[in-house]
Amino acid sequence: LDFSALAPSPDGKRIFFVARQERREFVRYDARRGQFMPYLSGITGRFMDYSRDAQWAAYTSVPDSILWRIRPDGSERMQLTSAPLRVFWPRWSPDGTRIAFDGIRPGEPIRVCVIAVKQSGAGVPDCVTSDAAGQGHPSWSPDGKSLLFMRESQGKIPGRSGLYIMDWNTRKTEYVEGSRGLRQPSWSPDGRYIAATNATGTQILLFDFHTRQWTELVTGSSLSTLRWSHDGEYLFYEDDSGDDQPVLRVRIANRRVEQVASFQQILQSNVTDYDFCALAPLDIPVATVGHDNADVYALDLDLP
Repeated sequence: LDFSALAPSPDGKRIFFVARQERREFVRYDARRGQFMPYLSGITGRFMDYSRDAQWAAYTSVPDSILWRIRPDGSERMQLTSAPLRVFWPRWSPDGTRIAFDGIRPGEPIRVCVIAVKQSGAGVPDCVTSDAAGQGHPSWSPDGKSLLFMRESQGKIPGRSGLYIMDWNTRKTEYVEGSRGLRQPSWSPDGRYIAATNATGTQILLFDFHTRQWTELVTGSSLSTLRWSHDGEYLFYEDDSGDDQPVLRVRIANRRVEQVASFQQILQSNVTDYDFCALAPLDIPVATVGHDNADVYALDLDLP
């Protein structure tokens, strides 16, 4: 709880204050109704990803940032990690046997971690990067043999910021040329492209493995959360600027951009913020919304 707006009563015998608590929940876009609807009722979360076969989802709970596995209908929920490890940006491997994620332990920088997942449970998280600079936003290659991630630029720590590809078997990494300062990478389902934002979030750039060149895909004000459609024809993303915070998609073949959904299509009360976080099966946008619940309390004082 966050406390604010303290004020004494006129007689000095009571103090009034506001207690505020944020609650986050998932919503899923209903194209027929043209609005986001509640999803996974009773579950609070922030980040989410679906397995390629659409049988499972992985999400992080709030406020503890613990990783969970769940069926898309909300059944068979299972905890996969525990404190003090905090988890962000989970991404399923193509075969559904591993989940890569940003992992943070107290006093340490962000690491790329991977956890093995079986029907009966999960293994021990393995943090596969160990650089003094933060590394995160993992994305699997379509064959699951490589892991793409970003390396942050941090002061005097040596090494180039940008994108790296790790061979999963040897753990050797290769720098993606021309990626200095790029963030939030996402590998296309056919393996041909990498999409990433520039450092300021005003561009989405596309790397073509055939030409080994980067090109500008779209521009905006605050672009984030890059998610490929399941057929690889579109890249979905959010523009965080403005009141609408639209979820957009760009067709790779012709660079045509269209709006899919926006913040204005959430009809719930007390919503303070909204973030696009995943594509459900059939390329349905899933978002997480924050609710600001506040109540006024009075505390009786018994002062000498």
